[in-house]
Amino acid sequence: MRTRNRKTYNKKIKRRTKRFRGGKKCFFDKYEINNMKIIQRKRFFGCTEMKTIDIPKSVNNIGEQAFSGCTGLTSVVIPDSVTSVGEQAFIRCTGLTSIVIPNSVTSIGEGAFRECSGLTSIVIPVSVTSIVKQAFWGCSRLTSIVIPDSVTSIGIQSFAGCTGLTSVVIPDSVTSVGEQAFLRCTGLTSIVIPNSVTSIGEYTFGKCSGLTSIVIPDSVTSIGDIAFYGCSGLTSLVIPDSVTSIGIESFAKCTGLISVVIPDSVTSIGNEAFAECTNLISVVIPESVNYIGEDIFQGCIQLMQGIAPANFHYLFPHGASLTEPSQYLFK
Repeated sequence: MRTRNRKTYNKKIKRRTKRFRGGKKCFFDKYEINNMKIIQRKRFFGCTEMKTIDIPKSVNNIGEQAFSGCTGLTSVVIPDSVTSVGEQAFIRCTGLTSIVIPNSVTSIGEGAFRECSGLTSIVIPVSVTSIVKQAFWGCSRLTSIVIPDSVTSIGIQSFAGCTGLTSVVIPDSVTSVGEQAFLRCTGLTSIVIPNSVTSIGEYTFGKCSGLTSIVIPDSVTSIGDIAFYGCSGLTSLVIPDSVTSIGIESFAKCTGLISVVIPDSVTSIGNEAFAECTNLISVVIPESVNYIGEDIFQGCIQLMQGIAPANFHYLFPHGASLTEPSQYLFK
C-alpha cells in the first residue's frame, strides 16, 4: 500500500512539474513554490523559457541570483510578504519590462536588476532607504525612475549605463551619491541635486553627453575627480560659493562649455580640470586659489580671455598679455 501511495504521489508531482529549459533540468514544482518561505540562491538560474511566475505570499526572501538569466521572464509581481531581494536576484532578465516592488521590501541587494535591458519603468517603495551598488546598472531602456524620500544614499554605479534615462530628481533625503552613479547615462538631459548632498564623487556624471544643465547646490563642498568628464552637451555651469576644491579632470572634455566662473571659496583646482574644453572662451579664477594642477586648460583652443591671480598667468595657452591686474587677453 505504501508503495502504491508513493507512486501515486510521484505521478502527481510529475504533472505539477514543468521543464523550462532544454539540456538542463530546470523544474518548477508548484507544490514546492506554494510552501516556500525563501526562494533560494540560483533556484531558477538560467530558466530561459520561464515567462511568468506567481510568487506566493509564503515567500519572505528572494535569494541571490534566484532568477538570474531568466531571459524569457516578462513580468514579476513580488508579494507584500517579501522583505528582501537578494544580490543579482534578477540580473540579466533581459525580457523583463516591468516589476512591482511592494512597500514590505526594505532591502534590495547589489546588482539586483543589473542588465535588465528591457525594463522601462520601476517604482522604488518608500520602505527602501538605500539604492545599493549596481542596482539598476545597464537598464538601458529605463526612461524614468522615482526615488522616494526614504532613500538616503545612492550607491556606486546604481544607474550607470541607463542610456534611456532622461531626467532624475534626487530627493532632499539623499546625502550621498556614489562614484559613477550615473556614468554613461547619455540620454540624461537634466538633473536636480538637493541641498542635502555635500559632495559629488568620482565619475558620478561622467560621459553624460546629453546633459545640458545642472544645478550644483550650496551644500556641495567638493567636486570629485572626473565628476563631469565628457559631458559634451553641458553649455553652462554655476559652481556655488560652498565649493572649496575641484578635482582632477572634473570638467575635462566638456566641449560645449563656453565660460566658467570659479567662486572665491575654491582653494584648489586639480590637474586637467578643464582640459579639452574646446569651446571654452573665458574663465575667471579667484584670488582664493592657492593650488592649480598641471595642464588645466590643455587643448582649450578657443580660450581668449582669463582673469586669474598674477602668479598663475603661465597656465593659459597661446601666451598672454597683462592688460589689468590679474587679467589676461590672449594673443
